[in-house]
Amino acid sequence: MLKRTVLGLACTLFLAWVVYVIWANKDRNMGLPPADVQFRSFTEVGRDSGRGNLVGIQPYMLPVDYSSEEAFFQKLNGYFSEARKKGWLKAKSIVVLPEYLGTWLVVAGEKKEVYATPHLTEAVKMLAYSNFFTYMSSVMQAPKEIGDRTSYAIMTMKAGDMANIYQQTFSRLAGNYDVTIVAGSIVLPEPTVKERKLALDSGPLYSVSGVFTPDGSLSGLVRKSFLSPREQLFIVPGKADNNPVIHTPAGKLAVLINQDSWFPQSYKNIRKQQANLIAVPAYLKYKNQLGVTWDGYEGHPTPADAVADVNKITEKEAWDKFSFGTRGPAEAEVKKGIAVFLRGDLWDLGTDGSTLMLSDSLSYGKRNEGAGLSCIWL
Repeated sequence: MLKRTVLGLACTLFLAWVVYVIWANKDRNMGLPPADVQFRSFTEVGRDSGRGNLVGIQPYMLPVDYSSEEAFFQKLNGYFSEARKKGWLKAKSIVVLPEYLGTWLVVAGEKKEVYATPHLTEAVKMLAYSNFFTYMSSVMQAPKEIGDRTSYAIMTMKAGDMANIYQQTFSRLAGNYDVTIVAGSIVLPEPTVKERKLALDSGPLYSVSGVFTPDGSLSGLVRKSFLSPREQLFIVPGKADNNPVIHTPAGKLAVLINQDSWFPQSYKNIRKQQANLIAVPAYLKYKNQLGVTWDGYEGHPTPADAVADVNKITEKEAWDKFSFGTRGPAEAEVKKGIAVFLRGDLWDLGTDGSTLMLSDSLSYGKRNEGAGLSCIWL
């Protein structure tokens, strides 16, 4: 009798396992949808003098654009192709992409429900359920000090695929178009550059931006130093003093990921390394955020030179006054730079921002809810 009970239980568990495996792997291979790669606005500052240019691609991303390596490449390649048709991609061009562009590769290869749901919380649940055992293993291995174990576990368990797609896509684009690419940001565990390629190790998560050279190799990684309160729950900050300045055909390039462009410490490093160009991959998390009242430096003490403006100016005015457009020239003698914001319909997350350009003076790209292309001639 006991043997029959054990055998019956084993059969039930086996059948449950089979059903789960079938469900978890169903609908993971999606056909590629037509990619909308049309720019809704174009902005050009200056004239081509042969010294190169900064090109800001403000993409409009959808969840399905992250469903596979080919979908991700197809979307970005369409934007690069349109930029080349404008005559804005040359041997000395530096193409700048936004913050978090690579981070959403965390959903690559998942069930179609992840891309179809309008709610990020539901997408995260589906991702966890359909990778249950790997997910639970990652949760249990999360360090005790991690405040958001779910985000940590999901980013960790998908890190290998994310890094591979990021490396392959931007290496391919840089080589195909013969340009330097600031490839937006991605969250990965202990990322490093080995043999001119992206490599991972066991360790904490960092938010990083890779810079790819015209031969397709990874020239350097920049770690975000000043994290938002949300990021602080599962990501470790880098050190502003340790971030490299990248040598490019157009000059010495400093990359400041979003909030890093607001802090005086970042400009001490830039000045020390004598950069003459700044690229800012950026993201604003709410719709129409530029119009709201600015409440100071999020998650960090507000510097003395900005305290008087807290709750008195808008977010846009704060970007103008305290980010790279003002601090770059005043604190590091850098007079050329560009900030590019992520736009899209990514579940129920909001986005805002239009490309911010520094060319001796500060100006904005044309504001629109879709993709935008901007160029600053050096």
